Amino acid sequence: MRPHVKETLLRFAVFLSLLFVLAAPAQTPTAQISGRITDSTQAMVPGADVAVTGVDNGLLRRAVSNDAGYYTITLLPPGNYRVAVRKEGFRAVTQSGLTLVVDQVARLDFALEVGAVAETVEVTAAAPSVDSSTAALGTVVSSKQILDMPLNSRNPLRLAYLVPGFSPSPAFSDQFNRASSFRINGGRANMNDLFLDGVSNSPPASNGFLSYAAFPSPDALQEFKVQTNSYAAEYGRTNGGVLNMVMRSGTNQFHGVFYEFLRNSKLDANNFFANRAGARLPGFKRNQFGVAGGGPIVRDKLFFFANYEGLRQRQASTFIGTFPTAAERAGDFSRSAKRVGAACLPAQIYDPFSTRANPAGGFLRDAFPDGRIPAWRFDAVGSKVAGFYPLPNQQGDACTGVNNYFTQASDPLDVNQLDSKVDWNLSEKNRWFGGVSYRRSVRTEPNLYRNIAFTGFQVNGYEIPSWNGRLDYTRVHTARLILNVRGGFSTVKQDAPPPVKQDFSYTELGMPRALEAQTLRPIGFPVFNVAGYNLLGQQFSSPLETFQTYSLAASAT
Repeated sequence: MRPHVKETLLRFAVFLSLLFVLAAPAQTPTAQISGRITDSTQAMVPGADVAVTGVDNGLLRRAVSNDAGYYTITLLPPGNYRVAVRKEGFRAVTQSGLTLVVDQVARLDFALEVGAVAETVEVTAAAPSVDSSTAALGTVVSSKQILDMPLNSRNPLRLAYLVPGFSPSPAFSDQFNRASSFRINGGRANMNDLFLDGVSNSPPASNGFLSYAAFPSPDALQEFKVQTNSYAAEYGRTNGGVLNMVMRSGTNQFHGVFYEFLRNSKLDANNFFANRAGARLPGFKRNQFGVAGGGPIVRDKLFFFANYEGLRQRQASTFIGTFPTAAERAGDFSRSAKRVGAACLPAQIYDPFSTRANPAGGFLRDAFPDGRIPAWRFDAVGSKVAGFYPLPNQQGDACTGVNNYFTQASDPLDVNQLDSKVDWNLSEKNRWFGGVSYRRSVRTEPNLYRNIAFTGFQVNGYEIPSWNGRLDYTRVHTARLILNVRGGFSTVKQDAPPPVKQDFSYTELGMPRALEAQTLRPIGFPVFNVAGYNLLGQQFSSPLETFQTYSLAASAT
């Protein structure tokens, strides 16, 4: 990058940090180290140099203890670190084995011994597990848990079951849009907020957060923290819990993995009761495959990480319903019956045009002779609509004929997703990172009626493309001033074309064309709900919805 371009970018980022610092504190997916430096007599040691080095990526951050001996180093990406403390007249201290997790405030105190700086005391210890500097309650789900624990459908949000106070709502499932339905400490299921590298991943809807834009693959996710109570004011727009996810970054070593996860009904046993009834095991096939990896572009400076994951699922969809027989379509109900208590009685069809007042109160109607409706009484629209009922293909109930239709078809689901992240340690004072996540989910529901009157609305492909993008800049401006600015966006679209041909017209049902002037295109098949039979037409269809969130936040320490 040319020097003048680099300088312009830095000045612009600093300007944004100062401009928005009071208006919009940032949701930081980082950690912090703070503590006090004393000597062997517990006297404060001011002016001590504290250097924190990233073991995996060479990131270097420095601080100097103040007059009271305290130091703080903020905005550290989660990872493995080494801390070195130096002060003239004292032996240097180096602590390794330090692992920081998302949103952690680690307290590390050091007691220096009198001696030469060239002498070094090596300490190996883990970071404190209790954050004594914050009252926030939460649980971190680590990288090891994410990769090692079995995950049906590889949905990392299922690992939130490990967190006290988490419970799924009835709608929670592995479906793309249903995985946001869970409760934290009794809050509403649609009031939780999820952050991906500090950028909101929760596009708002009319009733809270009904969906998430990105669902990172477990191989692309470093860790996440579920904050259940008393979290900082910067997370103030939610009435539920907060999930703070951190994507993986590349390191100085190349790492990669290829994977394939298979589920197939050929390897499953049938249900005991299904076996006893002679029913076959429904077909199910799921393949989840992908590749993930990262490494250095420029050692200690520039790193990348990328992941692709695909899902191909084919599941048997079974439908059992009740439809009019060929004779009933022709108006012949002479062989139709109904149950009254334990008795099976002939069905009676009454002539609506014979309705008259009953002297004893109420109304009277005459039944059609022998349960047959004369053809001249048929309504033209009704006759055409009746032709869209599927013909029964099994006997059904011996008396009523209920459940006289059975069909089974494949219900396919295809998902492709890509996650990427680039980290740039420009200098000791400047650090950038950015990432993009994309996911496209397409479910093609089988048309179980095999015509345009089917009640489902996903037979032409229910497509959900979504994006999440984020860009972060950290500037160690002086030893006493650290600036951070972050921007990003999340977008979720839902596209469900209706299961009708584009040139469908109400005139095909014998209705007047004038009705179409009152209906938006594309026109769906009207809903017909006749007692005793399954529906025709769509009760609900949402052809196109778009939810978007844009974030711009900054902070100064």
